[in-house]
Amino acid sequence: MRRVLSLLLLAAVSMGSAAEIVHGEMEVAFGWVRMPDGSRKDVTGMKFPYVAEKIEATKLSAVDVLRKRHSFPGFSAARTGSPIIEKFVRSGFRYGPEALQSAYMNDSGGYAVLDPNEFVDPSSLDDVTMTAIGLNRPWRQLTMGYDWDGSNSDRIIIRWRIWDNNVDMPDGMNDFTNELGDFGGYFTAGTPGTYKVTFGIALAGMVAPDTGIYVAQQFRTDQPNGEGPFRTDYRNVYSYTQPPQIGSSMNQWWFDWLNGGPDGIYENTEIDVLSEGYSNLLYVIEVESNSQQLFGYPNNVTVPKGQLKAGDFLSLWFDADDDFIRVAEARVTRPTNPVALIEIGGRLNSTSISAITLQASAKATRNGSTYQLQMYRYGGGTPGWVNLGPPNAFSTSFQPIQYTYGGTIPLNEFVNQTNRDVRARIVITRPILAGPISPIEYHFDKLNWLYISP
Repeated sequence: MRRVLSLLLLAAVSMGSAAEIVHGEMEVAFGWVRMPDGSRKDVTGMKFPYVAEKIEATKLSAVDVLRKRHSFPGFSAARTGSPIIEKFVRSGFRYGPEALQSAYMNDSGGYAVLDPNEFVDPSSLDDVTMTAIGLNRPWRQLTMGYDWDGSNSDRIIIRWRIWDNNVDMPDGMNDFTNELGDFGGYFTAGTPGTYKVTFGIALAGMVAPDTGIYVAQQFRTDQPNGEGPFRTDYRNVYSYTQPPQIGSSMNQWWFDWLNGGPDGIYENTEIDVLSEGYSNLLYVIEVESNSQQLFGYPNNVTVPKGQLKAGDFLSLWFDADDDFIRVAEARVTRPTNPVALIEIGGRLNSTSISAITLQASAKATRNGSTYQLQMYRYGGGTPGWVNLGPPNAFSTSFQPIQYTYGGTIPLNEFVNQTNRDVRARIVITRPILAGPISPIEYHFDKLNWLYISP
């Protein structure tokens, strides 16, 4: 079934020093979070300080979005979105320790809400892929957005539910499993409008055992268990003018209004997209870190199989430019044989690391091929190439790729302990096609290592 949604897109920019700033405190009404040992910690009664910044919004237009009803195949380490990591200094508000780093940031400065005349949006869910810095590190701050029309001044509960996995379940059931947290607190809005709010949640001490998670945000009446009716005078806020600035997210979200909602049950048949820009909720997750987040860049590239048509290792330092490597595939007779192998070498600043993420940007000139990213294991067990997740399909336009290693191999074994070298390999396969066809080319605009050094 196809359904057309009308959106009211609101472009919002901060007013700088003239912005309305409101400080307050949220008392947690109910809930729990996951601890590093896997146990649950009751956070009921905790108080989270917050600062809310009013965002001046300008109505752009009423536009259409086409709902795409499809089955979502579940989480894979490669997400569409942007894994671009920048040295980002923001003059925001911080509670607790000063040594904080953003593990995920989707706050472009341009915001959107769904048209309140046609849709209600007190309940939505988005996928969030944090950088390696967010793995098993306590959350310290959570930034979100809300829009309130001012029609009901009673206090509400803002509820967050966080899951680790996405699995197709029977109709009418939640398609998310392995819950990592479920908590909500009392909140009273001041004046109507659109706000960006940063909560200091250090007391909760929540950690995520995976960099890829799913975060739902709900606005409900103040029933203490968080199961009260939804407050439709509140709406979620989307940061839509850019992909995430730190971490990544698929260009879609789970819209709980679909399938007869909102009901707090998030199904893969509720996946939708905005008609303009990027379809991701406004979220920033900051974690405590006494470590350094660093980059390793390529210093050589070879093509053991296939033909290097253009570019060199410098082409892989940055993306979003006109300098990228082009590799033409080799002819093969068996579909299990790679049509191309690309090996990239680099060097880190340290032999001791606590997390490592491989980042890339890639496309193919025709659909049908898959890629497998690997890192080389130097020490410990048998040296050799180690897969970083399952194979994934190429797109015909540049798509960011991000893999954080979460296996059992000690991370230092991926670094040559003598000279600090690291190596990555891209294994490309595709089905054998009948008849003469022109070879497919594979383009890579970036590949580097993001790592955490104690």
